[in-house]
Amino acid sequence: ITLVAASPSTSAFTQNTITLTQATSSGVAACSGTDYVGGNFTPANGEIISGDHCNVGTFTVTSGFTVNITAGTALRVFATTANIAGTLDGVGKGSAGGLSCGTNGSGTGGGTGGTCNANVGAGGGGHGGAGGNSSTGKAGGVSYGSLTQPVTLGSGGGSGATAVGGAGGGAVYLKVTGTLTLDGTINANGAAGAIDGANSSGSGGGAGGSVFIDTST
Repeated sequence: ITLVAASPSTSAFTQNTITLTQATSSGVAACSGTDYVGGNFTPANGEIISGDHCNVGTFTVTSGFTVNITAGTALRVFATTANIAGTLDGVGKGSAGGLSCGTNGSGTGGGTGGTCNANVGAGGGGHGGAGGNSSTGKAGGVSYGSLTQPVTLGSGGGSGATAVGGAGGGAVYLKVTGTLTLDGTINANGAAGAIDGANSSGSGGGAGGSVFIDTST
């Protein structure tokens, strides 16, 4: 199965949701990172992880723990079994939002920035679908990526007059040859945009990223 964080946010400060889609992992690049040689991988509470983790025995996110994903870098874990009882947090860990007045968000589907003037909002980031346009006509970002093999980062929203755009969601791929137990949370939502009350404008929210799970049970 695949959990896909859907794209777009329709305007400032709107976050994305999660959609369930059937998928296949054929064609996904082989693991090329650290080889655990069958050893277990249990990140500490608050630890930041990214990159490829290969030949893991059991991947565990402990109940009550939050394990964060490095911004701008996908996380891929290839394991025999996995137990996600805590939170694997990729919220806003994709491509950055626009950082200064009127700049576009980063990524293939970066939202269009507003302007340095008042009353002009920015577009939301795109990913699995086009980003939402602002109420003042600034375009949301284009759609990209795969619905059946979602492995790409979400794009950032454009910036408003002073408000920074929301960053896109991160990307998580779990290849589990045995059993995956998911009693916790895997979150790759895009970050919310922000309101610039002084200038009556706002930034675009980031697009959701990708959560791709390939497991036998």
